[in-house]
Amino acid sequence: MTAVGGAPRLRLVGLDRAFGGQEVATMGWWLMPIRVPTADIHVHADRRLAFQVLTAWGASGPDGRPTSKVIEERGDRVLCEFYTPVKMFVGPTWLQKTVEWVTVKEPEKIEFDAVKAPLPMLLCSWSLDSWGECPHFKYDATIALHGSVLGWLFGLAFVRPMFGKLMRRHLEEMRETIEARAKRSRVFPQRPCPGDEPADHLGVTALEPAATGAV
Repeated sequence: MTAVGGAPRLRLVGLDRAFGGQEVATMGWWLMPIRVPTADIHVHADRRLAFQVLTAWGASGPDGRPTSKVIEERGDRVLCEFYTPVKMFVGPTWLQKTVEWVTVKEPEKIEFDAVKAPLPMLLCSWSLDSWGECPHFKYDATIALHGSVLGWLFGLAFVRPMFGKLMRRHLEEMRETIEARAKRSRVFPQRPCPGDEPADHLGVTALEPAATGAV
């Protein structure tokens, strides 16, 4: 997908996916992709360790429950079932289950393409850029809703801000997990990063909705 300037452009997106070794053919919908603003943060840990933690499929979370399960492996791609705690602006937290193809590009990038999720399009990527010996962790996402123009407008007004908040919270949780692991690691001990802790952005890097091709 390419960035769209000015008025949004409709695109017919075919949602054919492979699930459990069988091709699941689904109908195409007119979807108008929305780019969620990039969230980014600095992590005080070795980038190699950060990558290991982020790709530890099947590992347990702080509550002892698994956060993911491998369904299928296919070359450099893994089909995973993820269990993500989600809390809206108000109300209780619940566990959201998604099924996603994960493409690993060690040691810099992890891409997610959801095949079973609350949204008809959910494409996410995690990037680990070099920040001295530490990583600059970036989280990008592209989403879409059904409903053509009305769905796109609703997504811009309500879903994109909510999803951006979830991304920032998830990023903070992942940083805490990685840095806690770094404090215990003998192979990749925690190293000093450039200067003092800079202000983390966890905010807007890209503003306009774009037709791009995950979180």
